Parts: sequence; structure tokens; C-alpha cells
Amino acid sequence: MRIRTQTLIAVAIALGGVVVIAALLAHISALGERTLREQQDSRVVARDVTSLLVLTQQYNLNFDAQPAAQWHVVHTSLLKTVERAVAASEPAEEELLALRDHLAELAPLFNSLEQTALDSDGPFAQRRRSLLLERLAAQSQELAELRYTWATKIGLAIELQQQALGAIVLGGPIVLLLVCCALAWVIRRDLLLPLERLQAAATALERGEATPRLNSTTRNEVGDAARAFDAMADALLSANGQLEHEAAEHRHVRHQLTVVLDNVPALIAHIDNDQRYEVVNRAYLAWDHRVGGDIVGHSVEEVHGPANYADLQPYLKRALAGEKVVFEAMLTRGIQSHVMRVSYVPEIEADGRVSGVFSMKTDITELRRSEDRLRMVMDASPVGIFTRSPDGVLTYANPAWQGITGRTEAQALKTTVSQLVHPDDQGRVRALWKIAMMKREPVVSEHRYVRTDGRVIWIRAHISMLRRDGIIECGVGVIEDITDRRMVDQALAEKTAALARSNEDLERFAYVASHDLQEPLRMVNMFGQLMMQRKAAQLDAEAQEFLAFMVDGGQRAHELVRDLLSLARLDSQAKPPEPVMLESVLGDTLDQLSDSLQKAGAVVTHDVLPTVMGDRSQLGQLLTNLVGNAVKFCGEAAPVVHVSATHERGFWRISVRDNGIGIEPRHFDRIFVIFQRLHLRSQHAGTGIGLSICKRVVERHGGRITVESTPGEGSTFSFTLPDTPAPLSIAIATTAAA
Repeated sequence: MRIRTQTLIAVAIALGGVVVIAALLAHISALGERTLREQQDSRVVARDVTSLLVLTQQYNLNFDAQPAAQWHVVHTSLLKTVERAVAASEPAEEELLALRDHLAELAPLFNSLEQTALDSDGPFAQRRRSLLLERLAAQSQELAELRYTWATKIGLAIELQQQALGAIVLGGPIVLLLVCCALAWVIRRDLLLPLERLQAAATALERGEATPRLNSTTRNEVGDAARAFDAMADALLSANGQLEHEAAEHRHVRHQLTVVLDNVPALIAHIDNDQRYEVVNRAYLAWDHRVGGDIVGHSVEEVHGPANYADLQPYLKRALAGEKVVFEAMLTRGIQSHVMRVSYVPEIEADGRVSGVFSMKTDITELRRSEDRLRMVMDASPVGIFTRSPDGVLTYANPAWQGITGRTEAQALKTTVSQLVHPDDQGRVRALWKIAMMKREPVVSEHRYVRTDGRVIWIRAHISMLRRDGIIECGVGVIEDITDRRMVDQALAEKTAALARSNEDLERFAYVASHDLQEPLRMVNMFGQLMMQRKAAQLDAEAQEFLAFMVDGGQRAHELVRDLLSLARLDSQAKPPEPVMLESVLGDTLDQLSDSLQKAGAVVTHDVLPTVMGDRSQLGQLLTNLVGNAVKFCGEAAPVVHVSATHERGFWRISVRDNGIGIEPRHFDRIFVIFQRLHLRSQHAGTGIGLSICKRVVERHGGRITVESTPGEGSTFSFTLPDTPAPLSIAIATTAAA
């Protein structure tokens, strides 16, 4: 603890003791004054209580008005005295509160006694008066007892206060004396004795004797002085050893610095104010093919020659003037020239004076050659290449870029990217550049440029950022003119949209025409059949033949319209995909074809078929057409049909194999085109739409349908269905072909 702090604490303790004693004396004095006032009030109360008793007796003798009036005056004075004592006592004593309550009850009793004096002197009045006197006497007696108890407490309080005052008067000085003794002991322990030891040690050190360590643990000024003395003595005793150690450290650091400089590939040297070399590293010597003695002490002009010195001198003067200089210079070594990046850093002393220059040279000849080769490649590139600074200004543009944008190299280097981009695309392009700055991968964009001749072109740009140590150095862009491709894409999109509209109109026409033609054809067929049944006998053979042709044509037209309507409904009445069990669908198909199967004696077998996502009604139509064709196009033998299923890379392949007449390979594509038939109606009935419907259904489910066949050996129709839900889409190509 500091001496000042100890002194302040000692003074504070002494002052605190005095303040405490003074406070106690003041408190006891205040209590004494309060007790004296209570004692005076007690005496007044005793006097007034006695007066009330006397006045009550006087009034009882002759019921005179004068004693009664005096009684009320004394009672009021007594009540005020008690109220004042209650207010001055906090908390109020029980005796005072009881005394106040009894005084409050005494007035009504005396008033009642006065009232009996006005009444008649009958036995009842006398009895009542006697009772009131007894109660007044009892109340007065209780008042006297309460007053006595209160007076007794006041006496005890006065006695205790006197005892406390005596204890403070006697004990206060004793306590202060003890505190002073303790402070004196602390001062001797923490101040006087340490000072004596410090003085003895200083005397011994002055005489050159061996000085014992003080090892002081005291936390004050004397302790600080003792510890400082120990530190000073230690420093003096170890000064020589420390100096030797520092010298060794200095030699070691100098050796390490020399090793580092000698292993740095750059040419490092120190040049004094006279432009002479003071220090050079090993790389400098190796580059100049000299030994150390041939450079150190020689001037820059002597080492590099007049021609090279002429290039270096302006920068060297600037460095000796206090400026840091970085530049590139072409230095000749023998018959070879080298591009050197030179850094001159002035050595500035504490007083601001330049005492020399640190020189560092790096041979960047190969770097410049690589840059030249890269520039040649970029200049010869058929695509536009440019670089831009972080603030958006172009720093390089190859000839291809100049040709695409219509700007010369001089114009390009004054252009920002935003000046090139079409106004409608500038916001999007700025956002793409920001994305490229945040990401570490190229960003691709297609947007418009405005050439200098005002023509707007479309370009495809690959944008990336060149970073060094995580900091963006420049942006690199590669562009190609895609105006022609965009025009082709736009024309293709317009043709596709027109084709889609045409297909939609064609499908609508096919649906409406098929629907509207059904009723007239039904009437033609119905009445033609009625004429054959009812009027055949009235017609000659030629008329009957004509009528048969008409009925047959009507039936074929009805079948054709029905198939066209089925084809149109594939899109207009398509349902959302749902799980479809193909085994159940095949069962429904066989039930539907049961009559034709029995008539042909066909045998249909199948493997375990999967559950797929699709339109159940359309998949049923698909299997009905394939199985029906297998039965219809059979040879002389009874039809044998087998339905199989295999899983291939996310698809189910469903195959329908028969032993029918087969199909020549050159007709494989033709049979899926609408209205294309390979046989005459006299050979095999049909409209030529069935396989077109099959192809449309499969393509709407995201699959493909193919055929494998050998004439005379049968055919295998295979279609694929994805094993995951696929959106049902419209086969534009098929519709276009239709």
C-alpha cells in the first residue's frame, strides 16, 4: 500500500473516530433533551390528574358550576399535554397512547355527571350519580397509574443515557489512543525499518561490497525504491555479460540477414549518398558475374556502365531525395538486354535525413515475353476479348472485339462497359458484373451492344474476374457476335408458334368435323340399310350394287370419323397422370376384344406388367390397338400374342409380339403416319389411324414406340414409359405430319 494511501487511511480513521464520538455525543444529547421534555410533561400530567380528582370531589359536594368549569379547563390542558407528548415520541409509547385514550373517555363521564346534577334528586338519579363518580374515580386512578409507569420509564431512560455518556467520555480517548499506537506500529514496519535496510544496502554498494538483495514485498514507495535498488544492483552486476550477449545476438542476426539476402532471387543492394554500393547480396554478384570486392565501394556508374547509368540516374536521384521509386528499365549485360523491375526505397533516419537507398531489382524478361506471346494470341483470337478495371473502364480490347463493336483501340480504351450496352440491358449487365465479382466462376450472358454506327447487335459474353490474393485486379470478358443466330432463333420461334397455331386449328377442325359428320353419316348408313332391307326386291341388280357401295362407303366414312375423333380427343380430353396397373388395363383390353379373339382362335399371354404413371383410358386404347392389330394381321396359323415388360434405365419397355404376316423394314416409319395403309381394304379392314394414335399416346407419356419385324415371321411393337411421373405433352411433330 502506498505511503500516501496509508497516511490518508490513518487520518480518515482518526477523523472517523472523532466523528463517531461526536455523533454519539450529539445523539445522546438529543435523547437527553427529549427525555427532559418528557419528564417535564410527566410532572405536568401528574399535577393535572391530581387537580381533576380534587375538582371532581368539589363538584360532587354542591354541584357548583365553578369547579365544573375548572375541571374542563384542566382536562383540556391535560389532553393537549398528552397529545404533544405522543407527537414527540416516535414511536409513541403504549402508556402515552393509553393515557390519551383514558382522557378521551373521561370527558363524556364528567358531562354525564353534570347532567345528573340538573335532574331530580330521586333514588334513581342518586344511584346513577354514584356510579358515574365511581367510574370517574376508577378512570382517574388508572390515569395516575399510567402516569407513574410513564414517569418510571423516563427515569430509566435518563439513567441509561447518563451511563452511555460516561462510557463515551471514558472510552473514546482510549480507542483513539489504541488507533494511534497501531498506526505508529504500521509506519515503523512499512516505512522506518525498510528505509534503514535500504540505507545500509546503499552504503554497502557505495563501498563496493557485496550487496545482499532486499527482496522487499512492501507495496509502497519504500518497497518500490527497494525493488528498484535490487534491479539496479542486478543490472550493474550483469552489465558486462549482457553487453557480450547482445554483441553475439547482433552478430547472429547479421548472419541470418546475410543468409536471407543471399537466398532471395532478387538483386538486393544498399547504396550510400555518394551512389556507391555498400552491401550486395549473392544474386546481385551472380547476375553481374563479379565477386564482392568488385562491387562494394564502387559507384553505380562504374558497376553498370554509362549507358545503363543514364537510365538509372534520374530515379536514383529521386530516391536520394526521399521518394520511393518503382520503375522498369532495360539493362544490358554483355550482349543481352534484360527487362528489370527496379525499386529504390530511401533509408530515412529519425531526423528525416536520407542516409542511403535500398535497391531491389527483379529480372522480368521472361514475364514480358510471356505477356507478349499472350497478347499475340489474344490479338489473333477470332472472338472478342477485353479487360476492364474495377471501375468499369476498358484497359485492353483485341482486334476481334474492335471489329464486333466498331470501335478503334483508342476509342475502346476510353469506353466503359455501360456505354457499350443497350440502354434496356444495362441494369441486367451491371447485375451480372456484380455477380461475377462475388462469385469465383465465369458468368455467361446474352445482351445487346450498340455499335458506333448505331447498329444494335446481340453478343454472348463470358465474364470472369482476375484476382490476386483475393483482391480483384481486373475483369475479363470474351464476346462473340450472335446476331445472326438470334435472328435464326427468332425466325424459328415464330415458325414454331405458327406451326403450333396451325396444329391447334387442325386439331380443332378435325374434332369439329368428326363430331359434325357423325350424324349425317349415321343417317346415310341407316337409310341405306333400310332400303336394302325393304326395297331390294324393287331394285335391279345394278341399283342394288350402287346401294351396297353407298352403304359400305358410309360405314368406312363412319369408322374414319370415329378414329379421327379419337385422335383429336387425345389432347382435348387428356387426364392428369395417375398410377395405372398395366395388368388391369390389359385385362380390360382382352375383355373388350374377347369376341374377335375367340373368332380368330387367338392365344394371348403376358408377363408380370408394372404400374406406371399415365392416363388409364389412353393406355387402354394403346394396348387395344396393338393387340387388335396383332390379331387382325395374322397369317394362316392361329394368332399367338405375347405382352412382356423389361426395366431399362428409368424406363419400362412394353413389347407386344405376334406371329402375323410381318412388315418390311422400309415401311417401319410409314406405318405410324396417319392414313397410311400397307394393304387393301379387301385384304384387311381399317382406316390407317390406329398406329398414329398409338404413337401420339406414347409420346404424350414421354416415351417412344418402335417396331421390329420380319415378313412372314411376325412383328414386335415396343414402347417405353418412364417409371416416374412425366408431364403429358402434345406431339407437335406427329400433328404436323397429320
